[in-house]
Amino acid sequence: MSNSIRASDIPVVERLKSTWRAQDGETVEQIISNVSKVAQFVPQMWGVVELGENDYVFVSWTRHRDNKSDEQYAITWKVALDGTTELASTYAKPMELGWRALALSLIAREVADGERTQIFAFCMIRLTSTL
Repeated sequence: MSNSIRASDIPVVERLKSTWRAQDGETVEQIISNVSKVAQFVPQMWGVVELGENDYVFVSWTRHRDNKSDEQYAITWKVALDGTTELASTYAKPMELGWRALALSLIAREVADGERTQIFAFCMIRLTSTL
């Protein structure tokens, strides 16, 4: 069984970025862009881990640009041999629902952890996008 990290394996990452969609049709990059505007979400890097017959594509992120706390989180997709993908992380359900659901789940976690939240920014973007 192989167990390796291939951060330079760009084709599988690019394929995921171009084919995976949330239920509302948003791409991974649209979700990441929108969430980073309203929640403490700073994307770090894309990578690929091979475990057995499957690849796991991930994007790592942190809450703070300066990342002084060395905290790291990841959103992960399982890519099967036949090319099918599925979210394989704790953020799966919110991510599948789109950027607003993911942003709200992250903001809720920030509040629970005592972080300064950007809920006002989320509300303003949400209000202006519905007008």
